Amino acid sequence: MFVAIVLLVLVLGTVVFHALSPWYFTPIASNWASMDNTVTLTFVVTGLAFVLVNVFIAYCLIKFRNKPDRRAEYEPESVKMESWLTILTTVGIAAMLAPGLLIWKDVVTPVASPPARTTPKMRSFIESTLSSVFLILFRD
Repeated sequence: MFVAIVLLVLVLGTVVFHALSPWYFTPIASNWASMDNTVTLTFVVTGLAFVLVNVFIAYCLIKFRNKPDRRAEYEPESVKMESWLTILTTVGIAAMLAPGLLIWKDVVTPVASPPARTTPKMRSFIESTLSSVFLILFRD
């Protein structure tokens, strides 16, 4: 019982410390707010998993503590429990992975360059320079 209470106090302290902490990432850049939001989402999902797992452990410590009149049962496989754990793990990983993939798409997609604005005078200069360079390079 003492260990379960200590575990719950640690979880509560961790959540309060994170909520009241003055430390956080500085903004990456004004145009990368989506990356900051993805990091925040990862903190929320992993923080929620941390709280739920530790509260479940405390619950199990209290509910299944040692009693003289109780005997433990060995159950090597539980399809229902394994199914729920697989589904919850899949949802948690997808919740963290999907936004990251969208951000990665933005990172690797090249920015479209604006159309070239060359004046006829500039175009004439570029063409004459290029033709001079080709004449020097490829003379017989």
